[in-house]
Amino acid sequence: MEGFNASGIQSLSELPVPVEWLYVGVAITLLLVAMVSIRWSLRARQILAEENRARDAEQRSQQLKRDVFLPAAEAMARAQDFLGKFPGKNWTKEEGSVVVDYLNGALGKVNVVGGEHAIRTTMAVATEFSMGYMTLTTRQRPIWDLEQEVEGVDSKISHMAYERDQLLAQITRVAGEGMQEQGIWNDLNLRFDRLQRQITGALDERTRMMRERNRLKHELALEAAKSSLKLAKLTIPAYLAIRDELDSPIDDDEYRILAHSSIDELEEAVRRLSTKNTPAAAKKSSEHATRKQEEAPHERNLRMVLKGD
Repeated sequence: MEGFNASGIQSLSELPVPVEWLYVGVAITLLLVAMVSIRWSLRARQILAEENRARDAEQRSQQLKRDVFLPAAEAMARAQDFLGKFPGKNWTKEEGSVVVDYLNGALGKVNVVGGEHAIRTTMAVATEFSMGYMTLTTRQRPIWDLEQEVEGVDSKISHMAYERDQLLAQITRVAGEGMQEQGIWNDLNLRFDRLQRQITGALDERTRMMRERNRLKHELALEAAKSSLKLAKLTIPAYLAIRDELDSPIDDDEYRILAHSSIDELEEAVRRLSTKNTPAAAKKSSEHATRKQEEAPHERNLRMVLKGD
């Protein structure tokens, strides 16, 4: 039996393989190769699509960062400029609120796309700006109140001056008619003297108010310079953090030279305002500080360095 099986197997192995089976084998092989090729092609397309999506997402992220960080950088420069020039601007509450809301809004958007360091530094700028603005508006309110009181005193003086001129005309007419001996002459003179004393008192009161207003304006200018100086110092790390977020090269030495130049100008203004306390000197110092800030190129230069122009 075992011999029969062995001989049978040997006989089967010696049988010729049909050509059809060869074709089937080749077809199966080709099919397997095609399936592997299709699979690798699909995988390659999938990888390419994922890379394209990742690249598009990165581009959108970078564009979003530019759309957020560049306005934030400009807002920081404008915030510093806004506080520095605040005493020279007759901002209404509504106008000031529009500016503050815009600047805080531009800085607040950093929370959406910024890293921890960028968020921390820009929020420090936003917080200091809001506190500085509130301090300045608080100091500005008494100045407005005094100016309204001065307007009231001016109106009162104007009316009394008109009445005094009318009395003087009557006194002149009475004197021309030779009526000095009559009681009307004495009455007119008494009224004229009393009115003149009232005008003199009102003028003295106005002088006192103007002196107080100049003192308050001097303190406002000093506080504005200090607030702008604080903001300038906080702006340096915020600018550098923004540059890191944008992956843009920056010459730190060049940037710091520009930034410290701006800080030096503000410190000079603070020293000048701190040492000159007379009303006339305060007014002159305030005007000089405002003029220096208007002439200072720090805002343009810092924005130029930030954008890499």
